[in-house]
Amino acid sequence: MRKTTKGAIAVGAGVALLLGGAGTMALWNDSVGMQNATTVTAGNLDIVAKTPTGQTWTWGTPAVTFNPATSKIVPGDVVTYTQVFTVTAQGDHLKAAAAVTGLNLTGALKTAVPTLATTTTLSYAVTAGTGTAVVTGGGSGIDFTANSGVTSYDVTVVVTITFPSATTGQAGTTLAADLSAATVTLSQV
Repeated sequence: MRKTTKGAIAVGAGVALLLGGAGTMALWNDSVGMQNATTVTAGNLDIVAKTPTGQTWTWGTPAVTFNPATSKIVPGDVVTYTQVFTVTAQGDHLKAAAAVTGLNLTGALKTAVPTLATTTTLSYAVTAGTGTAVVTGGGSGIDFTANSGVTSYDVTVVVTITFPSATTGQAGTTLAADLSAATVTLSQV
């Protein structure tokens, strides 16, 4: 047998021994920890009433204080209830819609005067934070995304109760209409 053939057989036998002994051939590998942010933080959408300073009852022109516990309305009166809510909105792409639900007058006064009606308006204002604050409202809700660093807002709800002047007959002196089922809901859109 030639020397080169013997050498090739010896090298092949050595490689076979190496591979056979370990079972597999190891390749180099390496790893390193992620260097960027490793947490994801959620924002917040919250609404709370500013009480007692955030609510007022008024009537007449010029507007004077109306006390629902003692004042009595008559045909032709328009009574306005204003409530301010604080909204906390944190989120880079956060938009929300505010709505008043359950604002159906109930009770004996509403039964006696079916045309007793309510209307509602919503307005928005920035109350805290830094940077340029632009709050837009409308059918698509409130857009909080353009407000650099601003997280707190006032949402003002105005409820107007109208006692039509065309109401005939005597409604009674102890009849009341209840607004307690009304709620303000803020929903992400």
